[in-house]
Amino acid sequence: MKWLRIVKTPEKLSGFVRLQASKSISNRALIIQALCSEKFPIHNLSMADDTLLLKAILESDEEELYIKNAGTAMRFLTAYFAQKPGDIYLSGSQRMHERPISPLVDALRKLGAQIEYTGKENYPPLHITGTKLSGGEIGLSASQSSQFASAILLIAPTLSSTLKIVLEGEIVSAPYLDLTLKMLSYFGIKYSRDRNSIYIEPQKYLAKPFQVENDWSSASYWYALATVLQESQIDFHNLFEDSYQGDSILQKFMQHFWIETTFGSTVCTISNYSENAKQTIFEADFIDYPDLIPTFITLCCAKQIPFNITGTKTLKYKESHRAEVLKTELAKLGFEIEITENSLSCKSYNQSIFPQDEIWMKTYDDHRMAMSWSVLASQHSNIWIENPDCVEKSYPGFWSVMQEKEFIFETKEI
Repeated sequence: MKWLRIVKTPEKLSGFVRLQASKSISNRALIIQALCSEKFPIHNLSMADDTLLLKAILESDEEELYIKNAGTAMRFLTAYFAQKPGDIYLSGSQRMHERPISPLVDALRKLGAQIEYTGKENYPPLHITGTKLSGGEIGLSASQSSQFASAILLIAPTLSSTLKIVLEGEIVSAPYLDLTLKMLSYFGIKYSRDRNSIYIEPQKYLAKPFQVENDWSSASYWYALATVLQESQIDFHNLFEDSYQGDSILQKFMQHFWIETTFGSTVCTISNYSENAKQTIFEADFIDYPDLIPTFITLCCAKQIPFNITGTKTLKYKESHRAEVLKTELAKLGFEIEITENSLSCKSYNQSIFPQDEIWMKTYDDHRMAMSWSVLASQHSNIWIENPDCVEKSYPGFWSVMQEKEFIFETKEI
């Protein structure tokens, strides 16, 4: 196994930082492109592993398809192949086979889909026999993942009659659902919404060139690094204040840490503008922004800022059980994280924080854990990060960009 540590950190960050294009937007654009009768160009498509995998599968003629640990791809492709004639077998990593998919499968079956579980009931792998799907009214739980609803909304225009989808329970990650609807609208799809009910009639996608924004989630690690490195000021391209992405809330949350965000005509600039600012407890509800949780928890620990973060209940469905991972791995550094079903908190810090011995931080093959650990590793060279290459899932070249910013690494195989 490969491990990485940061042996030298620059005093501050400055200049332009390269970000990856949004994986969430890119994946939706690829599904829409595949459903559109005319092809259209997608500019600034993400080069993340998940997106390249989805693109390759959509262009493939294979029947047996391996999704690795790409949750969005598994959910979107389940709906996509349900309406496309042919037999498809979808499987993934061991962790993928532990991530429930029954709310989506149940809803698709009500539309006429032929989907069978080939392993454990309610979990991938799946055998899908594609067929023309009908419309009608379906209920769908939105309390586990918004991707189930997004997967069905993306294929809704192809159904034989009007779809009414009723979202049941608390809607988690709601901005991702809004993102899907914005993209449907961009490509000419008309819909109506009445509270938790969405209506889409049969219609055709319009082929239009599409530009993908850069990824706000990936920017979070640079915001955090700018917070721990005083007098930092860095620039990003292709990030927008009025963004499609819900994770653009990052700019507001980071005001608590005295990071200022300004938007010019082509550049977004962030600045660490208050070296001696008093830090009070950080409290926020992340039910709509779960991918940002690891960044903020590791940042609070690095700055020893008390926190109470709620809206964490979906973390157990991610690439790893992120709540448990955060508690377990941060305990190695002396941080005592309290977990409830829907919160993570740390109200005070011990004096014995950051042991002097080498610390081996596991990532559980989770890209967001690896990038979050970089914030702590930038402050303490005795921290080793497991499997750093797992960041390729969403942010290819992350470590190379850090090297461009004068971070120096050591790696070794164990």
